[in-house]
Amino acid sequence: ANVRRDGASQLGVNSKYGIFWGVSASWDVLSEKFIQNMKLDKVFSSLRLRSSYGKVGNIGGLGNFASLSTYSSGLYGSAGTVGYSQAGNPNLTWETSKKTDVGLNFGLFNDRIYGGFDYYNSITYDLLLNVNIASSAGFTTALTNVGEVENKGFEIDLGFTPIKTNNFKWDVKTNYATYKTKVVALAS
Repeated sequence: ANVRRDGASQLGVNSKYGIFWGVSASWDVLSEKFIQNMKLDKVFSSLRLRSSYGKVGNIGGLGNFASLSTYSSGLYGSAGTVGYSQAGNPNLTWETSKKTDVGLNFGLFNDRIYGGFDYYNSITYDLLLNVNIASSAGFTTALTNVGEVENKGFEIDLGFTPIKTNNFKWDVKTNYATYKTKVVALAS
């Protein structure tokens, strides 16, 4: 298990900090008596179930002080000017993902054949996106927390070691993966 508290100056005053956490567990199935009684430990050299769930935050791509409205200097001909340079959003908060992963790893015949299976599901909400605003504000977009995206899929890894000596080892590996993204919600 883990817990962390992160802070970022890019975010709004009331939402600079986020608490993110995760838990994971695994089960070495071969250490169980009922598996040994079934003599499966003679075939499997390893067999492990694992699972994890957690919540992580992201602010990737945000400029410094993105939640603040800012001004910058410039020139108009030879005269100095000051103009609106960034439409701030004091309500910006962390883009957050809830992630689930379930998997199985196995080895057969002293790990001559080995592999794994993973299923994952990640739901990201409060996406940090530029949303259209009235151009009378001086800008056409403003950074806002909107939307939700779901990513899910599975991955299968298989390996085989046809030759294993003191001086030479030959591994053959392959994998297959799926990845499905679904936009659940966007800005209105």
